[in-house]
Amino acid sequence: MLTLDRTKNHEFRKYMMSNKVQRVWIYVPTPDQTLRYIAVISHAKAPGEIEREDGVGNAEFNAGLMQEMATHAYEIKELYQLRHPIPLQVMQRTYGVTFPQRYSYIPETMMADFLLKDQIQLF
Repeated sequence: MLTLDRTKNHEFRKYMMSNKVQRVWIYVPTPDQTLRYIAVISHAKAPGEIEREDGVGNAEFNAGLMQEMATHAYEIKELYQLRHPIPLQVMQRTYGVTFPQRYSYIPETMMADFLLKDQIQLF
């Protein structure tokens, strides 16, 4: 995963997330269908607003070359690995969370069960 080695330092999306969103939970579909990471992100950035272009896709995004794929970029400020990754079946059974498509909001009970301070900070 390019985010783990910080080769990729922005998450690109075709939509703008609410300004209230401060974290993105990252689901890993293969090999084991688990929710495995939590990324602390910046507010949405438009093309031309990424300061450092050394990350994968940053220069292309700034130049407006990714308009079909992404209109907003979110800097990955911190990345955490869950001490106990959450299998899809557990997410469904315990929290009522279905398979993530584009995005879905995490229930407050799930956020309370997986506090950042209890996870492994990768950076």
